[in-house]
Amino acid sequence: MDHAQAEYFGTLATVVVTFVGFSSVFLTFRQAAGGRVSRYDVLVTRTIVYYGVLIVLGALLPLLLTLFGLPPAAVARTAGATAALPALGYNIIFPRRRRVVTGRPTPGRVRVHIALVYAAVAALAAATVGWPAPPALTTYAAGLTILLGATFLAFLVGIDLLPSETSPPVDVPGARSPDR
Repeated sequence: MDHAQAEYFGTLATVVVTFVGFSSVFLTFRQAAGGRVSRYDVLVTRTIVYYGVLIVLGALLPLLLTLFGLPPAAVARTAGATAALPALGYNIIFPRRRRVVTGRPTPGRVRVHIALVYAAVAALAAATVGWPAPPALTTYAAGLTILLGATFLAFLVGIDLLPSETSPPVDVPGARSPDR
């Protein structure tokens, strides 16, 4: 792995950690302002944190594998499979989880997020299988970056839909609700 690739993965991890922290705090402001945290709020936050952790680990994995002396193609294959499978799994179940929480079909803006995650999975899978080009860390980095873009979109769409998406509040043992 060359210096530019290592620097990119390090920068990507830093950006994601900062973004996930910011977005989680931002989404909790709703509760601090006197509102209640709904199941939809929890779903949005969980989705952002899930993909954020996946991207951070995905950015660090090539650096670790390189330290073990694996050649770049093996690093791309291993890292690609390791990142693609959990992203694919979560994306497959996300629409159902969202429908359970909101009781509504998935809006078009959220479908764009889902499509971007599938595009990221396709790039990560391409880095794994080496098609249509040989396995490369550039394809892998592109997949992680697309996944980051999808996570940004999930945050933006999530905060835009927060006031309009109704779902039951989260029951927190011992917490006082405003209506008690």
